[in-house]
Amino acid sequence: MTKNQGLLLEIALLLLFTSVALATSTTISASSDVIIYAFDQNPAGSDDGNEWVTIHNPSNESVNIGNWTFESTHRTTAIDWIPEGTTLYPGAYYTYIPLHGGVVKKRKEENRKVLI
Repeated sequence: MTKNQGLLLEIALLLLFTSVALATSTTISASSDVIIYAFDQNPAGSDDGNEWVTIHNPSNESVNIGNWTFESTHRTTAIDWIPEGTTLYPGAYYTYIPLHGGVVKKRKEENRKVLI
């Protein structure tokens, strides 16, 4: 398994297990499935600030993604949480980029809530 395949598998499993955990603790309808939309886990050059994953809410319902986690186990384990109370609105995208020291910046872009 290549490094890229391993990281993709980690991200997919993380989102799967997070979704299962959230489904058991909160009521989310089946039409509110959040999907992995795009990612780049091994860009050319430095990885710091250049790796990212975008999730998408294709449903017509808002989804609370607060306290969802992103985990990386390359070399050391690093876990980052989406801030509590974060909502992924219908049709919205949420891009997560791990930055040095776990610092994240927020911005609004068009109708999307985006983490960069």
